[in-house]
Amino acid sequence: MQLFRHASLVHKLSNIDVNVAIDGEKIEIDPLSTNKSIFGKIKNITIPIRDVKACKVKTTKSNMKKQIKIKYMEGDVKKSVIIESFAFDIEEMNKKINDSLESKPR
Repeated sequence: MQLFRHASLVHKLSNIDVNVAIDGEKIEIDPLSTNKSIFGKIKNITIPIRDVKACKVKTTKSNMKKQIKIKYMEGDVKKSVIIESFAFDIEEMNKKINDSLESKPR
């Protein structure tokens, strides 16, 4: 399992500091603070690789940071998360997820 620190989960109104762990079976997004925000308690997100439909790297205004958008299915519902981190970490996340997607059974 590869762990990425110093990442942020991008929300509409604010970013939440998270750790992202990726292995061949799942993506785990764990908030660093479990304090309640104005939106309620921030929960861990676990996305099975078999439910991931796409991931795409997006550039930001900063040369140091990039974002990755992960699209996945939760039951019949389409969902997505956007994670922002240093460019190198985002490229590594993208490679790890795409390698897992290529090796998953169809």
